[in-house]
Amino acid sequence: MSPQEDPGQALVDTIQEVTQDAGPGPRIGENLAPFNPSMQPVVDTALELLALTDSDVLYELGCGDGRVMIAAAIATPGLRCVGIEYDAEYAERARRAVETAGLEERVSVIHGNVLDVDMSDATSVS
Repeated sequence: MSPQEDPGQALVDTIQEVTQDAGPGPRIGENLAPFNPSMQPVVDTALELLALTDSDVLYELGCGDGRVMIAAAIATPGLRCVGIEYDAEYAERARRAVETAGLEERVSVIHGNVLDVDMSDATSVS
């Protein structure tokens, strides 16, 4: 099977494309962990463990550049995702990546503190 025919490789290629301007971390601020981009095997494992369905609502706490929720949305049609990012620069990068992937209808990014966000509609949290 060629890379063009392999849906897994297509997903990896798309994620790399939409997050290519993520830049290196870490950035540390008050109440903030450093940004360490998740490598693709980590993203794959996270998605496997989350076992998301079309009816789920995923909240990604500290979404960074959005790569996990973008991968989840691409892999799971119908899934809604909300990324929460404390760092304004990374929140903007995540928004741009979501737009580049064409997922604005199902994926949103909140710039804010996870402790201040209502997550009552969440069915899954990462």
